[in-house]
Amino acid sequence: MSDDATTSSNPMEPFFFGSYERALDDKGRFAVPFRFRRQDLAKEEEPPRFVIFEDPDGIVSLLTFDQYVRSMQQIMAMDADEERDEFLRWMADHSQEVPMDSQGRVAIPAAYLERIGISKRVKVRGMVNRMELVRPTEAAEAEQAGAAPPRKYFKRFFE
Repeated sequence: MSDDATTSSNPMEPFFFGSYERALDDKGRFAVPFRFRRQDLAKEEEPPRFVIFEDPDGIVSLLTFDQYVRSMQQIMAMDADEERDEFLRWMADHSQEVPMDSQGRVAIPAAYLERIGISKRVKVRGMVNRMELVRPTEAAEAEQAGAAPPRKYFKRFFE
């Protein structure tokens, strides 16, 4: 698949789609697909920044820094209660900023590599508002299993 995989009516709102397999170097870095690292994702001349996080289902994803901030602002606008605090504690323990270097690479912290069992290659899936990181073998196994998404989404997609 080509790297022409992000579009949006608002350049500050990236829209990630497609999937790409990338090699990891000895420092755990992978080249972010070209369209996922457009300069308009960054402010001024600095390279784009991302936040890596793991959700409670064990899915590891990258968000742009701006997306992460907007999402956290939505959470902070909710009523303060123990559940919100539990969520914030989870995010504090399961997320961190990962800058992109001048060559368009992002280093996946060792703890995340270990959690998802990645060593040499990573599959990057564009999931509209984030990039999921998975083991390529995991993705291939899911495809071989023939699990198709619910048809109601296809019907809605083509309306």
